[in-house]
Amino acid sequence: MKILIDLQSCQSGSKHGGIGRYSMNLASAMVRNSGAHEIHFLLNSSITEDLQELNAELQRLVPVDHIHMFSSVVPARESDDANKFRTRASEYVREALISSLQPDALFITSLIEGLGDDVITSVGNIFPSCSTAVILYDLIPLVEREKYLNDPRASAHYFRKLDEMKKAGLLLSISEFSRQEGIELLKLPSSQIKNISSAVDEKFQPTELPEEEIKAVKDKYGISDKFLMYTGSFDQRKNHAALIKAFAQLSLATRKGIQLLIVGNGWDGVYSRLRTIAAEAGLEPADILFAGKVPDQDLLALYNCCHLFVFPSLQEGFGLPVLEAMSCGTPVICSNVTSIPEVIDLDEALFDPYSVESISQKIAELLTNESLRKDIRQHGIIRAKEFSWDISAQKALAAIEQQFQPLHSELDAASVPTTIELINKVTALPEAAEATTSDLIALAIALEEVERVRYVTQQQLLRGKTNVGFITTWSSRCGIASYSEQLVKPLAVQPVIFAPYARELTHPDNWNVIRCWHQERDPLKILSARIDELEIETLVIQFNYGFFDFEMFSTFLEQQIDRKRKVIITLHSTTDPDGVEEKRLQRLTSSLSKCNSVLVHSKKDRKHLQQLGLENVSIFPHGVLEHTPRNARAVNARDFLIASYGFFLPNKGLLELIEAISILCAHGVSAKLIMVNSRYPAPESENLIKKAKEQIIRLNLHEQIRIIDDYLPDEESLALLEEADLLVYPYQKTGESSSAAVRTGLVTKRPVAVTPLPIFDDVKDAVFYLPGTSPQDISSGILEIIEQASIKSESFMKVMNQLEGWLKDHQFPEVSARLGELIAARNS
Repeated sequence: MKILIDLQSCQSGSKHGGIGRYSMNLASAMVRNSGAHEIHFLLNSSITEDLQELNAELQRLVPVDHIHMFSSVVPARESDDANKFRTRASEYVREALISSLQPDALFITSLIEGLGDDVITSVGNIFPSCSTAVILYDLIPLVEREKYLNDPRASAHYFRKLDEMKKAGLLLSISEFSRQEGIELLKLPSSQIKNISSAVDEKFQPTELPEEEIKAVKDKYGISDKFLMYTGSFDQRKNHAALIKAFAQLSLATRKGIQLLIVGNGWDGVYSRLRTIAAEAGLEPADILFAGKVPDQDLLALYNCCHLFVFPSLQEGFGLPVLEAMSCGTPVICSNVTSIPEVIDLDEALFDPYSVESISQKIAELLTNESLRKDIRQHGIIRAKEFSWDISAQKALAAIEQQFQPLHSELDAASVPTTIELINKVTALPEAAEATTSDLIALAIALEEVERVRYVTQQQLLRGKTNVGFITTWSSRCGIASYSEQLVKPLAVQPVIFAPYARELTHPDNWNVIRCWHQERDPLKILSARIDELEIETLVIQFNYGFFDFEMFSTFLEQQIDRKRKVIITLHSTTDPDGVEEKRLQRLTSSLSKCNSVLVHSKKDRKHLQQLGLENVSIFPHGVLEHTPRNARAVNARDFLIASYGFFLPNKGLLELIEAISILCAHGVSAKLIMVNSRYPAPESENLIKKAKEQIIRLNLHEQIRIIDDYLPDEESLALLEEADLLVYPYQKTGESSSAAVRTGLVTKRPVAVTPLPIFDDVKDAVFYLPGTSPQDISSGILEIIEQASIKSESFMKVMNQLEGWLKDHQFPEVSARLGELIAARNS
């Protein structure tokens, strides 16, 4: 599996604390124990402090190309409401880049970050939450919300992150206590949380220190002789005051010559408060020492020469200092609450942290009973060996492997949103109106990196898997796009799809789709470069007049042929548009003649190309969808439903059809019309829909005619069309060679009526022809067909029987198999 570890916890405010140490130690151990798994790391390039050092440390663990960085829009810390847009936009960018890397699992070492710094974390916005694992340290702020979540911003931030944590497919707790707390408080199933425990660095071990080193470290921190020690942050749950009071309650004889050393990164205010508590309890200033933050070398020395380590914390997710001290051979006594007892696993070493007397009594017991102190020390050394980062890493990897299955090994891998889709998501954010120009520039830079990573991953996934490329529209509101998708689907080896850039997609792109050219005026240099990089040997090109600049396309074809590629090109139209000199097919004949094969859909097209001097032309049939329609209904000549289908565009005869319905109704025919004609992303489509609605109102047909102009999936469209008694395609003048819409209609096995135009020549045996294109011709033709259908006349049944045979011969698997043979033959 490819596992991506989000290690921003080593860049945040947590980096010098327990979370930062835990994250780095666990990540290092996961690399050591990765076996067949591939470990990658994710960092935030916008957090520059210590970034080079962290990057260098990771390069000692994994190859440099396994370390990835995303760019966020900063400042993004959530303590400032002004950053909301930057935070939310950055969350989308981060997950888009993660998806672009295509890991099988994402492992977030600390999710609840970003309140006071620019760390960006989220779950499930783009990358699947079911493939995301998160470390669960503790739920202390939830349990003690009145202490930790008084600030509304902190509270909102914490609960938002908790909601995201609950979405993760797997939580890895650092203790059994944290696991049980997660199950109970987050209401999660036990199977969703696994305990991987914790450990400490191997440098924490018993060490015989030279006398001079002991003296040096004691002198450095003002230690006179024996000392008790406590290390931790100065959070109120750490219970420093109770420890000081308990130390003060010791008899003078017991604590004679002993000091209390408190280690941790405090500040003047907290030191002053605790010194006051000590003084009020009867302690002298020299009895209590505050070491502040100490370097690891000193910490190891202090653990090793400490007489007793006392840990009175009220709440912990694990209690790492307890394990550190035990690992160094220090006698340890600690709280009997939360996770701490499972770390030490010895009742004799526990006390009640809520009772100053209990703490004091346990300290006195250890200071006056040398045999017990030695027993606890020996137990600690043995117990500490049961914890190791390797064990925790192995548990983490096993849990991830068990919970998640590899997602992205094939070309039909989970999709990644395009840059346009990402922009649409970000601009749809409620906070988008707050974005500044500098925010948008930073966002553009971040998205550019996402696009780069996506392409690099595509190359890695695709190189060597196929040598066939398709150049076509894809996942767009275009008949050729739908045709190409159906044609490609049954192929044994999926080709690389070189598609044009698109603002709107009908469905997300898979990993074999590379968008690298613009329709119309594009020299296609980027397209050519992508073909070269993937070492494509055979190109299958879907051509339509509006796709390419002819001069540039001709140059592109010549280049591909010069590079010894096999080129198969399908011309979906061969009729030059009126008055557009630069779109004359004659301009392409030289380059087309050098292609291995030019495919067309009709005899008329083949004849036209042969007249232009092309000899490498073959007829290639269109395909139809695989679909099992419901049983056909009997047609009623007095009460029937007519349907139209396709795009709402001029020359489709839709206004004429509306008028034909009016004529039928005027003659007493009870006819209704459902127009399953989707809006095309062009002004002429919008204008035509508006005219159609006005016409329906003007002709008082609002009860007879229903317009559905949404772009529907094929199955939804077919379900609507199957309700009809007759499908009508009343096309007017068109230069298209064939109609994908009529082929979709035919698979319903309903009667299909068309106007007498060459575009329907390829389906002539399977359709009924209307006498003309005018509203009168359309209405009279419809009436004639319905009458013939009602009596199942011989002519009607002949066409319906021919339809069955036509469908059998034109199923996409059959057509696709022919293309596969053609590709194989051209490759031989």
